[in-house]
Amino acid sequence: NKEDGAEEEDISLLMETISDEEALLACTSYLRKKRKLPWLRYEQRLQKQRQRRSLKSSSTTTSSSSQEEYGDDDESGGYFWDNPHELKYLHGRYRRKKLLENVDSIQEYLQYDDDFYDDDESDEEEDGDGEVRSNNDSNNNNDDDDEPNSRNDASEDYSRMLVGGVDESPFTSYPMYPPLEHIRRSEAAKKTWSDPEWKAKWYKKRWGKELSNSDSTITKQQQQRLKQTQQQKRNKVISNRVSNIPNEVLMSEELTNLSEKELKEAIQMYVRANKKRSESHLKRSQELYEKRTRSLRDDVNLLKKKGDDKHETEKESEQKVPLSPASPQLQQSEKKEQV
Repeated sequence: NKEDGAEEEDISLLMETISDEEALLACTSYLRKKRKLPWLRYEQRLQKQRQRRSLKSSSTTTSSSSQEEYGDDDESGGYFWDNPHELKYLHGRYRRKKLLENVDSIQEYLQYDDDFYDDDESDEEEDGDGEVRSNNDSNNNNDDDDEPNSRNDASEDYSRMLVGGVDESPFTSYPMYPPLEHIRRSEAAKKTWSDPEWKAKWYKKRWGKELSNSDSTITKQQQQRLKQTQQQKRNKVISNRVSNIPNEVLMSEELTNLSEKELKEAIQMYVRANKKRSESHLKRSQELYEKRTRSLRDDVNLLKKKGDDKHETEKESEQKVPLSPASPQLQQSEKKEQV
């Protein structure tokens, strides 16, 4: 009973400090729980699920139709286009892979590669006299002279570009290393933060006092600043939630015709729900903290146990090693026996 009375006092105090925006949110949630307003979130979720299902069904139907039309050999499944033959670059890569599986078709590959990259260019040029001359004719006249060089180029391109259908060129679209500017700036930042004088100046400018290793407590000013930032974030979240309320709900008769009793009940429900949520969040954070501390303690104990076992094994190995005849320990023991 005492706990219930204290809880009621806390709720009454929280109700006095509630803002108008929070009261509006409390009223809308109260009306939705009483089923006087439609549950818009539920309808939005249903609409999104229907859209996902329709997109999934349309993608499956298009992929199955494209496989039936073009066959499985074209590797059309998984691409963003139904017909891969309409994609020039994809088709060219596919043809290269098929052609280079056979070493004898290198010349055909190079001829196809030239045609592939010259599709957008015109095959006709004009001489100085204004006559049209074809590039293919001029190339055909010099085929006999350039045949040995073309074979050598073919072997070089084949050995350099593709090995087993895999491109081994050094080019890649993803950067493997950070840029030099980023490396330079990071090294400069490390050098700056390694200076203790600069770090002390920065700490004094930031927190208004000098840096000390023994001072690990949080001051009242820092606590107030932390509370202010948390309250600002909370107010921002509340304002965003209020702005997302549709105009139909704000202008509805159910919201405007709320009585004082219903308004008080709505605010009580809102405050209780927020309090339960904060308590459960605090409980989860404490449990997580305890779990992490236990795991760290177990790791430390395990390391200590391993160190002790290693020390014991070293001692046992030292005791088991026989002494050599020239060792000083053995000579001292013999002298003692003679005496």
